[in-house]
Amino acid sequence: MKLPTRPASTFFVVAQPIRGLCGALAGVCLFLVVPTHSAASAQETGAASVPPVILSAGPDWIPLKPELEIEPGSALDFSTMGFVDAPAGKHGRVIARADGQFAFADSPETPRRFYGVNLCFGAHYLSHTEAEDLAGRLVQLGYNALRIHHYERDLVQGQSPTTKLNSQKLEQFDYLLAALIQRGLYLTTDLYVSRSVPWREIGLDRDGQIPMDTFKILVPVHAGAFENWKQFTRALLDHTNPHTKRRYADEPALAWLSMINEGNYGNFYRDLRTIPEWTRAWNQWLAQRYGTRNALADVWGRELKESENPAENSVALSENLRDSGLRARDGIAFLSDTERDMVRRMKK
Repeated sequence: MKLPTRPASTFFVVAQPIRGLCGALAGVCLFLVVPTHSAASAQETGAASVPPVILSAGPDWIPLKPELEIEPGSALDFSTMGFVDAPAGKHGRVIARADGQFAFADSPETPRRFYGVNLCFGAHYLSHTEAEDLAGRLVQLGYNALRIHHYERDLVQGQSPTTKLNSQKLEQFDYLLAALIQRGLYLTTDLYVSRSVPWREIGLDRDGQIPMDTFKILVPVHAGAFENWKQFTRALLDHTNPHTKRRYADEPALAWLSMINEGNYGNFYRDLRTIPEWTRAWNQWLAQRYGTRNALADVWGRELKESENPAENSVALSENLRDSGLRARDGIAFLSDTERDMVRRMKK
C-alpha cells in the first residue's frame, strides 16, 4: 500500500484504531504518542471513532517549566561540593607535575582536577549583570574551569589593524573574566582561533581576508603572519584587566594557553604543499640536515629526482605523509621541527 507523504512528525497505523503508542524501557513508559489520524478511516475499517486523549495537569502529570537558575542549596546546586576554591589563582600558577597531574604552585604534592565548558563568539560579551549571573551559574553547575573560545572576532571588531582591541568589547571581556576568576574558575584560551586577518595586513598584495586555516599554517613560515600573531598576542597579554589589576600575562587564573587552535599541520597538509614559504622552509631544512645535494641523494637514492636540489628550493614535499619512503619520513621530522621552532620563537 502506497501512503501519501506526510510531515516527519506524523506516521500511519494501518487497519485498526489505537489509543496511543507507549515507548517502554524495563516496563516503564518513557513517552506516549497519541494518534490524530489512522491510515484508513473509521469507515474503511468499520471501527468506531475513538475520542482523543487529553493530558492535563494533575496528580499524574506535573507541568515542568525549564529554568536556567538553580535554587541555592538544592540537589542541583554543586557549588558547596568543594570543586572551587575562590578566587581562582589564590594558590599561584597551575603547574604540570612530572607524573602528568595538574597541581597548584603552593601545593605541588596535591593533584588537582579541572572540569570545564566552552564559551564561543558573542557569549563573552555580556552586560555586567549577565556576566555575574553566568559566573555564578557555572559554579552551581559544578564547573571550575572555562575555555575562552572564538573570542577574537568580536574583540577586534571594527579595528584596523586587526591586532588592535576594541575598547567597548574589551570592557565586557574584562568584566566577564574578572567575574569568573572571582568565583573560582580557571581559564584557558587560544592566541589564534578565527580572527579575520586581511591579506594586506601581513604584507601580501591581495584583496579580502585570509581563510582561517590558511592563516594557521602561514604563521610558522611567513614573517608577516607571524608578526601579526605576535602583535595580537602582545595586545591581549600585556593588557591589564582593571578589575583584577593584573596583566593577562601575569594572571595565575589564566592557566593554559594554546598558541594556535587546531594548528596541526597535518590537518592542512594538502594546502600547505601549495604555499611557497613552506617549500622554501622545507628545502632549507633539508640543506641544514644533509649539507649538500649529493649527501641527500646518498640517503634518499632514487626518491630524489634529477631535477631536485635543496639549494634551488626545488625538492617537493611528499604527496602523502603516510607514504613509507624517506621523503615522507623526513617530511614528518621537518613538520615537527618547524612547530618546535615556532613555539620557541613565540616564547621570546
